[in-house]
Amino acid sequence: MHAVNGEPSSLRCHECQGELTREDRFCPWCGAPRAAVRRRVQPVAPREARQMARHPAGRGWTRTSAAVIGTLAGLLVVALVGIAAIYFGLRDRAATERGAAQEHLERGAAYLQSGDVELAAAELELAVRLAPDLTEAETLLSEARTRVAGMATPTSQPTAVPEAPISSLYADLVDAHGRGDWEWVWELADRIREIDATYRASEVNGMLFDAYVASGRELVAQDRLPEAVRMFDRALELRPGDAALAEERLLAGSYMDGLARWNADWPGAIEKLRSVYLRDPAYRDVRAKLQEALAAYGDSLATKGEWCTAQRQYAAALEILDSSLITSKHSDARQRCAAGEGPLEVTPGATAAPGTFVGRLVEQTGIGDGKMIIRGAVLDADGKGMAGVRVRIAAFDWSSVAITDGNGTFAFDGLSNEVVYTLTLPDLVAQSLDVPGEFGKMTWVEFRRVGS
Repeated sequence: MHAVNGEPSSLRCHECQGELTREDRFCPWCGAPRAAVRRRVQPVAPREARQMARHPAGRGWTRTSAAVIGTLAGLLVVALVGIAAIYFGLRDRAATERGAAQEHLERGAAYLQSGDVELAAAELELAVRLAPDLTEAETLLSEARTRVAGMATPTSQPTAVPEAPISSLYADLVDAHGRGDWEWVWELADRIREIDATYRASEVNGMLFDAYVASGRELVAQDRLPEAVRMFDRALELRPGDAALAEERLLAGSYMDGLARWNADWPGAIEKLRSVYLRDPAYRDVRAKLQEALAAYGDSLATKGEWCTAQRQYAAALEILDSSLITSKHSDARQRCAAGEGPLEVTPGATAAPGTFVGRLVEQTGIGDGKMIIRGAVLDADGKGMAGVRVRIAAFDWSSVAITDGNGTFAFDGLSNEVVYTLTLPDLVAQSLDVPGEFGKMTWVEFRRVGS
């Protein structure tokens, strides 16, 4: 705490004994606050006061000056660092832009030499924009624009959008396609088509097609099948007649549908996976998936005591891949079927409405290797054959129709694919019947009307 001593006519600082006036709130010599004024008890001579005041005041001023100088020096250092960062940053950016401009210049010169003056103009415009002092780019750009203008015919209609911007977009599209940046290809192609759907339409659609197909295949590899199918569909909109892509889409879609029915609909899952397997046995893991589905369906049938049907599923699974576990299950189901422990036929529905024709598998008999036959009859409620009834057989995308004779019988001879066939009566109210086709077997089925 500083204090001030003094007489009525002469006040002095308690810290440095410097002379004060009554209006001074702070000592002008050392800066000490004036806290109190009281009369001086021991007068101090002016000469002594000047000696006492000189040195303390000097020390206070020195401390203040040093602090100010230190602060200014720190601010100067910070300012110099900031200026240096800005300088070097601008220099690096300028070097980067210069390098990019040189690349666009080289590409533009190459396009100009090959005669693709539109692409050349687009590339050279980018070069001039990045490096306005690049005189070579400016010269070539002038030449390219002149040649572009010379390509126009007197009858050509003016366009609302200048040629240069769409040419630049096209150049970027070509670059993105070359790099395999498919998302950028979609974006640029959409922009070009919005501006002018006829601008280099063949090339734009071709690159867009490639992007959809490549993306679809990448999604298949990632097991993202719904997205892959959508990509294939978009590609097919551009090229509906591409048979190879249509086949690729069919395989992906059927494989996806087969997995979607897993555990919920084994016959449906088997049908979809089998269609893929018959077209391309090496497609992804369809071989293992089909065997797994057949074995699982056999297990489901076995738990319900349908041993004869179960053993056929196990047999079909073993034809795809050998398995000791499935072999054991097949042997057990075959023995139980032979012993008559379960029904041979597949019961399609116990609660069919009156008047509905219900199908059932009656028996299978051996007929020698290399042949596969499905025959049957259509009967009324009294068991009499019905003539002139159409019976339809189908498997995958194939179907055929037979008409019953005077005894109500029909036949499908010479079947060539060992798959599950679906029989229906398209002109009558009837339940469909799934019938396994097996080489060396003739399978007999019947459709009988329920009720009167």
